[in-house]
Amino acid sequence: GVITTINFSSNGLYFSNMYDAIIFSFDGTLVDSRQHHIDAYLEAIKEYKNVESKTELKYYNIILKKHFDFGIEYVLKTFLYLGDIQIREIRKIKNQKINYEQIKLKTDIIEKFKDHKNLFIISNARNDTITNIMDANKKLITLFREIITPDLFYDIKKKPDPEMGLFLTRKYFLNPTN
Repeated sequence: GVITTINFSSNGLYFSNMYDAIIFSFDGTLVDSRQHHIDAYLEAIKEYKNVESKTELKYYNIILKKHFDFGIEYVLKTFLYLGDIQIREIRKIKNQKINYEQIKLKTDIIEKFKDHKNLFIISNARNDTITNIMDANKKLITLFREIITPDLFYDIKKKPDPEMGLFLTRKYFLNPTN
């Protein structure tokens, strides 16, 4: 079988049913959740550290926006000097603060492919984050055969390393020719 990534153009999506599988990246392709997470982490940091200074909050906001793509653990350890236990506590607070129903999926993309039997997601996001967003958006998670994230496979490398995609192609005997 042959797999593909999705190609976008000014006329919309191009897709052919000749592909055996379609692999989506999550954030940036199916959803834009980055700012929602930054806002929730900022609220969690404010609560956890009992921050009242607007200057300190502004600093944390700048740091989160600038370095968020490196991973929240990196940001909290490097710039806020927090340890693993503190980070877990902040993540718990963040999960209470974030409203997954406000994070809207790009359903037009999903609708175009909803009848395809082999839809997959590979993402650096945490699996529970993807599940929560999908559940808040009409249980669309059931359309996807599998979601591959580094937190489910501890020895798998994060994107842009191709390892998650290659793992998927080997598991389902797919031929990544495109």
